[in-house]
Amino acid sequence: MDTWAYEEMKSSSVKDARRRKSTATVLSNIVRRPGTSFSVAAGHAKRQTMHRLFEDEAVTVGSLLSGHNVKTVARIASECHGGLVLIAQDTVEFNFTNLKATTG
Repeated sequence: MDTWAYEEMKSSSVKDARRRKSTATVLSNIVRRPGTSFSVAAGHAKRQTMHRLFEDEAVTVGSLLSGHNVKTVARIASECHGGLVLIAQDTVEFNFTNLKATTG
């Protein structure tokens, strides 16, 4: 398992350490296999594990992202040295439906 994924999940508020580790493994697999479906990237066993995790009402998007949020704040703090941090967000939307000659 990649260290970065485990480090991101380690601080997660998902209570079960096994679930945090499984989620880190799936995250790592997804990054290593861009363009594939979730099921292919995760593999059959981990897909089933993640299905059970997603079905658990105690697990929320917030709890899954909490470790990432903690690590992101730590990375920002280590780089900004108490200074200003500018976070840009791209809200551009593209609409190509009026381009009749375009396919795909």
